[in-house]
Amino acid sequence: MHHSYIFMYLCDNSFLSCIFASLRTKTMMKKILPLLLVIGIWSCSNNDPSENAARLRIKLTDAPSLTLKGLQIEIDSIEVSLYDTGDDWVALDYGGGTYNMLPLSNGNTQQISDQYFPADGIIQRIKLLFGDGNKLQTTEGDKELILAEENREVIIEGVNAALYSHVVCNIVIDINALISVTESNGNYYLNPVMRAFDEAFTGSLRGYVSPAMANATALIASEGDTLISLPEPDGKFMFLGLKEGPWKIFLVSPPDSGYVDTVFVDTVKMGKIRDIVPKPIVLKKRTEDAQK
Repeated sequence: MHHSYIFMYLCDNSFLSCIFASLRTKTMMKKILPLLLVIGIWSCSNNDPSENAARLRIKLTDAPSLTLKGLQIEIDSIEVSLYDTGDDWVALDYGGGTYNMLPLSNGNTQQISDQYFPADGIIQRIKLLFGDGNKLQTTEGDKELILAEENREVIIEGVNAALYSHVVCNIVIDINALISVTESNGNYYLNPVMRAFDEAFTGSLRGYVSPAMANATALIASEGDTLISLPEPDGKFMFLGLKEGPWKIFLVSPPDSGYVDTVFVDTVKMGKIRDIVPKPIVLKKRTEDAQK
């Protein structure tokens, strides 16, 4: 599943060229797509030993890179808060772990925590503490990701995920690796940038693009939010955590690929996966006149 992240506002077609140049011609870091944590919460019945409790599960998922062999991320702890401010944090029953994110794609997830959690509250903030075992695995060997002390702890605000009895609540934490990992003078740095959303109150877009030789990139935009995905070898791309309503979809190919970019609109519905048709979307070959 090719997951998505908020990148920046898509203002005009010239921006697409900038996006493509960043993705295809700069450092390999520009091709890393986001890490997602899925927090699943379900409530117990009144007959359960953990009365009035919800079940909290945390999973990892990611999208593949076309360049890297692996992206290793270490998470030491995860905490949640039911308040907008203050120090009222609740540590989850999670012992920490290191994960290669690249295999966790296309719906593949890795559960990293499973516990009971009090229901009838609203998770407003989530805090992640990152460790030092963060690496890029490349064809040239492992590259250490330097994590500054001030970037080790990251708080996501405005989560607003309600915990109801007998209702499943899935919170998705999206670590935007595209801008979380940077390179400077041969050194690679991790500065985690994240968002979080309640899966039940968002929707998804899924589609396929061909031919593979078009080497297309998928972008979508709506009301100031822009998300991006690199389709897999079979052309599949997918975006999660989308607000309900119309989204403009861009399928962009390199200028030297000889294929024409495509733009269209589709509609996302809350709690639904919208399959884009046709399947696949076949990009047209650029004519000689258009190439001049």
